[in-house]
Amino acid sequence: MILYNGLWESRAGKKRAWFSDLVISILCSGVFSALYGFCILRMGADKIRAIQLGTGFFLGITIIGFLILRGLAWMNKKQRKRREKVDL
Repeated sequence: MILYNGLWESRAGKKRAWFSDLVISILCSGVFSALYGFCILRMGADKIRAIQLGTGFFLGITIIGFLILRGLAWMNKKQRKRREKVDL
């Protein structure tokens, strides 16, 4: 229902939607990377290795999350255009 109503696409413009998706991706990735780093430390890794793994995880998840959010926005825009054609 959220995707149907267009939560992922900002009404303020294209640039703002990209920035919003990037911020959401960074925030979520930061939380999960901290949890991942904590788990790695609890499993017995040294601090340097845990930081390296956490940073790599953060970068990877940020990119994947951003691409997923942009894909959802694209699908929503495509669906909205299709609905507009049907309504005409």
